[in-house]
Amino acid sequence: MFKRFFLILLPIFLMTSCIVSVTNHGYEQDPENFISLKSNKSHKADVIREAGSPSVISSFNKNIWYYVTTKTKRISAFKPKVIESRVIQLYFNNADILNDVSIFTINEHRELKFNRSESSIKGDDTSPLKDFFYNFGRFNKLGK
Repeated sequence: MFKRFFLILLPIFLMTSCIVSVTNHGYEQDPENFISLKSNKSHKADVIREAGSPSVISSFNKNIWYYVTTKTKRISAFKPKVIESRVIQLYFNNADILNDVSIFTINEHRELKFNRSESSIKGDDTSPLKDFFYNFGRFNKLGK
C-alpha cells in the first residue's frame, strides 16, 4: 500500500517541483511611449500623460526621473535570475521641459563602475577599550 502511494506521489512531486515562473517588476510599458516625447518641447505633464508616473525621482535632482522595468525567471526553489532589465532616464531643465532621454539595458547596468571606497563617519571610531575608559567613573557608585 505504501509503495503504491509513494509511486503515485513521486511523479506528481517531480512535475510540480520544476515549475518555471516569470515575474515583471516596476514600469511595464514599452519604451515606444517615450518616442512621441520631444526634447526641448515636452513638459513633465506631457511625460506623465504619455508614460505615467516615474518609478523613481532622483533624491539629488528633482529634474531626473527614472522608469525601471525588471523581468525575473525562477525555476522551482532556485534563486531568481534577471532575464530582462531596462532603465529609462529622463532629464528635465529648470523650466520642467524635457532635455534628454537615455535608455539602459541589463548589459549596460553591468558595465557601471561603482566606487567601493568608504568615508568614515564621525563617532564611528570607537573601540571596546576606548568605551571602557570613557565610561570608567562616569556612573555613581551603588549605595550613595
